[in-house]
Amino acid sequence: MSSPLPSTTVPGPDRDRPSTGDRAEDDRLALLRGHVGAAVWDMPVSVPGIIDLAGPATWSAGFSRLLGHPPGQPLAPRVDSLFRLLHPDDRAATFDALREYARSGTDSFAAECRLRCHDGYYRWFRLTADALRDGGGRVCWLGGALTDIHELVASRRALARADELRSLNRFHDHAARLATAVARMRLDGVDEGVLNCLRILGGYLGATRAFLFRIDSAQKAWIVTHEWCADRNDPQPSRAPDLPFGHFPGLCERLRGGQGLAIEGEADLARLGPQAQEHLRGQGVRALLIHPVRADGELLGFVGFDDTRHERRFSDTDRALLALAAENLSALMMRHRHYQREQEARLALERVNRQLVEALAEVERLARHDALTGLFNRGWLDQVLKAEVRRFRRTPHPMSIILIDIDHFKQINDTHGHDAGDRVLGAIARTLQREVRGGDIAGRWGGEEFLVIAPNTPLDAAVQLAERLRTAIAALKFGWPVSGSFGVAELQAGESITRFLIRADRALYRAKEEGRNRVCGALPDAAAPGA
Repeated sequence: MSSPLPSTTVPGPDRDRPSTGDRAEDDRLALLRGHVGAAVWDMPVSVPGIIDLAGPATWSAGFSRLLGHPPGQPLAPRVDSLFRLLHPDDRAATFDALREYARSGTDSFAAECRLRCHDGYYRWFRLTADALRDGGGRVCWLGGALTDIHELVASRRALARADELRSLNRFHDHAARLATAVARMRLDGVDEGVLNCLRILGGYLGATRAFLFRIDSAQKAWIVTHEWCADRNDPQPSRAPDLPFGHFPGLCERLRGGQGLAIEGEADLARLGPQAQEHLRGQGVRALLIHPVRADGELLGFVGFDDTRHERRFSDTDRALLALAAENLSALMMRHRHYQREQEARLALERVNRQLVEALAEVERLARHDALTGLFNRGWLDQVLKAEVRRFRRTPHPMSIILIDIDHFKQINDTHGHDAGDRVLGAIARTLQREVRGGDIAGRWGGEEFLVIAPNTPLDAAVQLAERLRTAIAALKFGWPVSGSFGVAELQAGESITRFLIRADRALYRAKEEGRNRVCGALPDAAAPGA
């Protein structure tokens, strides 16, 4: 362990308790004795519940080694040495818990947290602490150990993933049973598949009707979703009415418990409540058998059949067949629910993807374009200009730039307001977009300045283009005159971008000095090759 902190008198109102520095040190060592073999630490607590990040702390050599620090590079003996190493997501919770423990000192402290090791990667550790109290019973010292539990956490996560895989396998097993039992049912034609299942069930059992009800907890009723009737002469067989929970008291609990309901004759009917009797007699029911449809402990509804012709005693085969039908329908309903959720998730994912593509396109547009004018911004113009100059140096070809400055723009702002100035900039930007050629790149250079990059264009052609732009700008109608001054330069062999722009800028200012609303071409610069 690294050098201990200076011996400290342990304060407290208990005057009979020794409080010398030696006693405090002995208590500290006793506190840490239980952590022998692990990386240990300790720190004083001046005020209960307050841990001073700038306060002293002792980290053993094993503590530093556990974090991967090489010999001779121990942690600084300050509390914030640990605080800074904590993962941002663990920092607040760990220190809040440690502060609370420093306040109360009850039992012992343990926290699992991630610490940044010397190699820059985070590992999981278990930080433990015990408290030392002064004569007044207040916590005055904390000490504990640090244990590497990274592999343990990894194992726990692996087990959790294994549980997830087992759950997924159970789902596939469920789907396999469904595929075996109702192989011809299509998820996009569930209604037809369920009705066919009820037809087979009702026909085999000689039932008058076979039906499927789902539970609707919100309406507190059983809602009929599918019904098959034996009377094929009825083109529109009457649907069984919905059943309020109150008509069959206790049925929900019975079905949730996995029990069905059997009515084999008048004696069984007579034992039902008055509303249930009225309902079943109104339907002409003389015998009835229903079975719960459940999945993963959830009651989805019930399936059943009835007989309106005579009473009957249901055999074990009747009950087993109905239970098998309930299992098949349960699998089908859960699979269909999963299918619906997949479709909803797919549609949601497609919607999110569209929004993401649109958002990324907008981000890219904003990164390249000026928000006010919609033209390329200076950052993007810089990149294009550098790329064109590199291409010029590989395969020399004429290349020119046109630098444009709006005349008396400050006066426009001062006289007509900044909104008017913005309208002028927007109109000029649209004019440039309309008038430049297909291979030209126009953008806002800054303030009231614009730049047009004209690849494969010699000076004379660039001057002609600039003159066309000048004429178009001068023709804009605002209620006050608007014009621009233009400086045009052609890139010279060996010329730097900076020198290239300076020559265009000088040509622009010459246009200003000569009266504005004109185009001036830059003169060749003999010094350019050496610039």
